[in-house]
Amino acid sequence: MKSIFYFSWVFMIFINSAISETSGTSIEFSKDQLACPCNVTQWCNVITDVSRKEVFAFSIDNDESHWNLFDWTKLTTIVMFGYINSDLMCLAHSHNVRVVILGNVNEATFTDPTKRQAWISQQYNIVKT
Repeated sequence: MKSIFYFSWVFMIFINSAISETSGTSIEFSKDQLACPCNVTQWCNVITDVSRKEVFAFSIDNDESHWNLFDWTKLTTIVMFGYINSDLMCLAHSHNVRVVILGNVNEATFTDPTKRQAWISQQYNIVKT
């Protein structure tokens, strides 16, 4: 029996553009899609600080009281697992911490360019909404 391997990819969507793997073109965002949900618009900017050693936290609770327990001075990246919440993004970015989501993809999808692109588009649409 053939084993099926599942790969976990950290799937990051940058607010300004995403690259289409099959066409090599940028996916443009409308002005409405770029609306910042944060109280401070700078918190919607992409975190570019790479000077610190990477320290990840995996957040499985979509609960603000849980997030307030994080040691924001040590973290560089929060991985949302099983949910997407713009409030967490705003809070993390206020502390100069990246936020990414975790996406699961099976081997058949991972190794087939057409299926992989469809999966990427699906993940993009989840984050976009």
